[in-house]
Amino acid sequence: MCFSSTKEMQLSPATWEVWVKPELVTDLAQFIMRRYLTSQGGVMLRLNTQAWPRLGLVELDTDGSEEMALDDSRSARLKQWTHLAVSWGGGATKLYVNGLLVDEGDSEPTFVEGFNQPVCLGTGALGHSFNCAVDEVIVHSVVKSPDYIYRRANPGVPMVRFLSNSEVVNRGSANDPSYLLRELVLHWGDVAAELAVPFVPDSSGGAKCHGLLNSCLGYGAWWKFNEGGGTTAVDSSTANLYATMAGDSSPAWVTGREGAALLFDGVDDGLAAAGDFQFDSSLSVEAAAKPADDETGLMVTWGGATTWLWSLYRDASDLKPRLLVSAKQPPANEAMSIGSWYAVAGTWGDSTVTTYVDGIPGPTSTQAGPLPTDGDSSLGLGKSPVAGAENPFAGVIDSVRIMSRALTVDELLHSPPLSWELD
Repeated sequence: MCFSSTKEMQLSPATWEVWVKPELVTDLAQFIMRRYLTSQGGVMLRLNTQAWPRLGLVELDTDGSEEMALDDSRSARLKQWTHLAVSWGGGATKLYVNGLLVDEGDSEPTFVEGFNQPVCLGTGALGHSFNCAVDEVIVHSVVKSPDYIYRRANPGVPMVRFLSNSEVVNRGSANDPSYLLRELVLHWGDVAAELAVPFVPDSSGGAKCHGLLNSCLGYGAWWKFNEGGGTTAVDSSTANLYATMAGDSSPAWVTGREGAALLFDGVDDGLAAAGDFQFDSSLSVEAAAKPADDETGLMVTWGGATTWLWSLYRDASDLKPRLLVSAKQPPANEAMSIGSWYAVAGTWGDSTVTTYVDGIPGPTSTQAGPLPTDGDSSLGLGKSPVAGAENPFAGVIDSVRIMSRALTVDELLHSPPLSWELD
């Protein structure tokens, strides 16, 4: 869809803003808004193949290469509304996500006089699909202020003004990524005081992490499987490790224990995820699962070239789950019956391995670290990534979380509820 008008639309300066709700992550970029400035180039606001908001300024020559690209390294959340805004003018171009500046460049689009093309929604070259809901598209003929854009994206946030030496700090630039916060810093005397981005330190104090579900707190990945469609599962942690399906070996989207989930056929269905899960001496793996047969089935597995290095799986010998760490470990106390939901977890820390079912621990075993290495390792969900030792899981899996530390029982996703008897 394109906007047509008998009045020529001003080319520069300009601000575009739009609310967008991605429905699927696709293998091709999804064009939200674009405007061709010559027959060979233009301005294109799009989501890339990982649903990252991206503004591309395409060179105005025959090779069609990108002159400048602005990115947000976090995804626009699937099935959630996100406010996107871009502005250019005065020799600068800026990209905002949910009211926060996420990237900027020191150039702006170059225009050819007389080449006046409309602004279009949901169309792009090469047959790129468009699986997004769009609302409130506004095209301004001026560069709108960061304060205006923030208030448009966050209409419920009250305005605060100090009649003193103060400044608004909108976190985010090409070298300083933004986070979901906005500060009003009040200086008392020292206007040159250094501003620092809030962070979470790791246990040793040697690393600093931003955001909530970060590696300093032990998050390796967390796939909630609430997308309900498509071939990609989004990682809710700050690691942004997407799990992808492969062609005919794709599980089906079904209703899960909480929201959506994935149904694995027990033959060849599975997902693969990038990332390094070669933890030295501690680990936690969690999943909600509903088995559909009595065969050995691997729910989450870190595998090398020839063998499993660690795996959360259900064993056919007794239908009980186990956390394998280098070697086979004792099972949990409870067997997993066909057609019933179970919260399964395995932890490894202080050389102790424990498997839980619905928050109840089984017998512990001793396993010293570190993990062995076995060539190039990779992670598989629903089956092992090791060729010839896949042992696919049959049934439904929901909400897989991997941590680099051993969780306590009260930290598990589905810890047992507390209860009291009142006299």
